[in-house]
Amino acid sequence: MMKIQADNRKGRRQSVSARVFLRKNMAADQVSVASTVSTPSTDDEEVQSLASSSTLSSSTSQLSPTLKSSQSVLIVGAGQTGVETLRKLSDPSNNDKPIIYGLTRNFKTTAKETMDEFKIHAEALIEGDPTCAADIHRALLISNADTIIVTVGTGRKLKQSNVRTANGEAIAQVLRHPPFHHVRVIVVSWTSSARVKYGVGIGKLLERKSVEQDHQGQEQALTADHRIGARTTIVRPTALTRIGKKRSATTLQLFADGAKTPKLPTNRKDLAGWLSKEVLQPSHVGDVVNVASVRQYRGQVARHKSQLQ
Repeated sequence: MMKIQADNRKGRRQSVSARVFLRKNMAADQVSVASTVSTPSTDDEEVQSLASSSTLSSSTSQLSPTLKSSQSVLIVGAGQTGVETLRKLSDPSNNDKPIIYGLTRNFKTTAKETMDEFKIHAEALIEGDPTCAADIHRALLISNADTIIVTVGTGRKLKQSNVRTANGEAIAQVLRHPPFHHVRVIVVSWTSSARVKYGVGIGKLLERKSVEQDHQGQEQALTADHRIGARTTIVRPTALTRIGKKRSATTLQLFADGAKTPKLPTNRKDLAGWLSKEVLQPSHVGDVVNVASVRQYRGQVARHKSQLQ
């Protein structure tokens, strides 16, 4: 395990670097991009400085990703959805299984279960601020990822926050640079961000107005530039839940923008399975996808499917 110190002070960052937990032995030169450097006055200046000194060749970059399986994936956000996605991507049954990296804000506050899962299934877990362009840039250099899966949020706390918007702005800032023109983004948003008709339970969703605005800000940040929007997939699940082993099996179903939002939660495992499939077999690059889980027993699949029409 190798550690490289990071300084995440408020205000101007005096030192922006990554701290990495490695599952496998990695040569020192592979993480040299994360060493401490003098920080320019803004994140954008630092990203430009690092991009110009990067060993990545911009001549191989593309303005839009090809529809092929990813070789390396960076999961930004180490919460429940991020961990479930890690498990699905690392499943031994997957053909052309990608190398997986994670980015989490703080090792000290990251759940032990999450740390253990990344130690087992991922190449590395990187400590860095998902709202900081310089930290996103360093994570991309360490991982050499061609796909970013974004699952950042505030956990179960529905407090006012702009963490998603700031994350979208940071990623967009990095992906404008030529070495990353081939990188695609899959971002987990929220059904309330779409222009849809709500079903029963609208009162509870209205109470989450700040969360909805934060998701909208994230989407707008990643789609404002059409060159980035063309390689961004936005998936909007209904309320996320983790169905226990004793509950009925579910499967994920898609529904259209403008349709009535189904009064159905989305199982995180179902969503993670969809994300994994999209990484391995891309079919929604540049699309917006609305999803919800449906039960698979007692003939209810047909009934729930009718709600998704």
